[in-house]
Amino acid sequence: SLALAAVIDWILDTIFPRRFLGASVATLVALAVSIVSVSAASATISSPRQSSQEYAYSLALRGDPNAYLHSDLQLQAAKNVAAWLDSQNLPPGSVMTDSFLGFMVISQSSHPERFITAPATTFRRAILDPYHNGITYLIAVPPQGTGALYPLNIYYPGLYSGCLAHTALRLVADGTGTPSEWRIYKLTGTVTPSKAYIGPHCPIHRVVLGS
Repeated sequence: SLALAAVIDWILDTIFPRRFLGASVATLVALAVSIVSVSAASATISSPRQSSQEYAYSLALRGDPNAYLHSDLQLQAAKNVAAWLDSQNLPPGSVMTDSFLGFMVISQSSHPERFITAPATTFRRAILDPYHNGITYLIAVPPQGTGALYPLNIYYPGLYSGCLAHTALRLVADGTGTPSEWRIYKLTGTVTPSKAYIGPHCPIHRVVLGS
């Protein structure tokens, strides 16, 4: 037992000298956390499904000539949404989204003036009563992950699931990154956060910011 203890003691002292351990325990912990974090980040950007845009960047940095394919793939759904909305002959400020996630659609549209986003001075008034403030279409994204911060998911949590009264689904576009899917709903009547009907079978995740 004493011999075994001596061997273990020698190994620990060789790999991690006591003078190092005594002075730098916090440094070792920080180093371990950093290694785990870097490994996790590396695994994420190595996956075109989990992080397609970052995956495309990593390929570009390595000189891979096919890097653009992954970036274009992520934008394809946004292009499809933008093209469909462009074909609807809409007036300015008639499509509600947010620059947080909706920027991909707006950037692919030939008519960015048709969109209303959070920076607009009329956004709060419009989101509290979109039908009576000239909004025709609502762009919905999944409420999970970053989608939980999407304004329409906060004010109208049943929208994406098709649980919001006076809305009709008009388009679904599958994505490969974030968001994983886009849905376009047309307003057919009045909806407000305080009076929005959410069916009993629909998930509730609302944080009411307006009435």
